[in-house]
Amino acid sequence: MRDQRALKTCNVFKYDYAVTTTGSMADTLSTMGEVDRAVAAIKQIKERTAKLPPVLVEAYRETLESASSAIVRRFFEGLANQCPDALEYFIDVDKQKKADDEKQTKLDTIS
Repeated sequence: MRDQRALKTCNVFKYDYAVTTTGSMADTLSTMGEVDRAVAAIKQIKERTAKLPPVLVEAYRETLESASSAIVRRFFEGLANQCPDALEYFIDVDKQKKADDEKQTKLDTIS
């Protein structure tokens, strides 16, 4: 039963990714259209499987590291609007909290 579920998840992932994107997962997100298709793929996979494959998450994380700030912003805004449950896969909560705390400390020091 577990193997069948894993196979189904893998097949859904392959189908959805092939339908909604072009190229391989290692490609960069360089246009807003590519970002929109990536968000749509993530949303569709999350709705069908209730989770995201780790290989997909890692591929997008690596892609976002080299993307422009406008692309990254569009990606996260798209996820926040269309599939907020998927944000937890892409945001390191501990790292974000530390950054927020450091920012607040700097603001407190200035005032």
